[in-house]
Amino acid sequence: MSQALTEDTPGRWSVWAAGLYLHSQFAPDSVDPLLLTSASLAVLRKESALWARLGPPLRNPEDDPRDLPIGEKSALWMGLDASAVQPTQPLRAVPPQLQAMPVGMGAWGRQYLLSGSSPGLATPDSDAHLLCAQTAQGPSCFFVPRWREDGQRNGVVVQPQPNALGTHIAAELQLDAASGYLLGEEGQGQASLHTAQSVVRLGHTLASCALLRQALVQSLAQARRLTQLQGQPLLGSVLVDMAIESEAALVLAMRLAQAYERCDDSDDDTLPVIDRAFQQVMAPAAQFWIGRRAMEITAETMEWAGSQGALESPRAGPWHGCSWQHPRRAAARVWAMRCACRRCTPSTASAP
Repeated sequence: MSQALTEDTPGRWSVWAAGLYLHSQFAPDSVDPLLLTSASLAVLRKESALWARLGPPLRNPEDDPRDLPIGEKSALWMGLDASAVQPTQPLRAVPPQLQAMPVGMGAWGRQYLLSGSSPGLATPDSDAHLLCAQTAQGPSCFFVPRWREDGQRNGVVVQPQPNALGTHIAAELQLDAASGYLLGEEGQGQASLHTAQSVVRLGHTLASCALLRQALVQSLAQARRLTQLQGQPLLGSVLVDMAIESEAALVLAMRLAQAYERCDDSDDDTLPVIDRAFQQVMAPAAQFWIGRRAMEITAETMEWAGSQGALESPRAGPWHGCSWQHPRRAAARVWAMRCACRRCTPSTASAP
């Protein structure tokens, strides 16, 4: 999954998109950690000293679940600032809740001490996080590990959010003089996180496409068992509409992956305007539209099962995954895009 962000081979973004699309269909619970780790590579690879130490374990396809210092682990998971994972508003409008104070040079670069809270993390058990904190020059991006460079615990405390919606653990990080390492320059944290946010946006679109496909497959399987409805025109019409919706979403997502690759390979002077527009305009629009349609297709899927998808039981089988994953992903993204669109008008959006 790191090929698109660490190599220059042609077609790497299409391979990355296809891998994430397939993975999301059979293991949707692990998509968020995988996606956030991939997105963090876009930021970390620009820091040569830090990347030399973190590159091999971040690209390792194996899993190392041990809670140990980074130097003792063979594979790493990364988390991202909540403003990059859930882009409910522009990054420039998100005031950091963390304060950073410089302390000099450390083993991994320019070291700061971070204090405050970072709410809404989807993967709080990651080995390290990329967080945005306020410095004298403005919001800046920091690499914050769970363990200090000397092998001691970092000042990071995880506070679970028990009422969070979804199948993934959501939590708030409380930082008390935690060691962090500056990425880029002070005041450029929003630009750094924007790079990761762009990758997350494409990944969320692909994950929604995968869940659309899973809903279609389950609907087709259930329809074959309904012998009393076979041969009915309405049944075939609904299934055809669901199939077209799923394929159209996948085609759009793969076209976005091609645009991402062309933007990486071209300079600003030689980049086709259409590809830049796909990355900056079509990507958030696709995230909104596919997420919105995912809720409706999931509702159709649950109808085939007689609402068994709402049951967390062996009888529900794969239906439970569709009914829970689709609304959780889609509802958050639909609301995020609506908030973003309403900020362009004089009226102010309010939460439901």
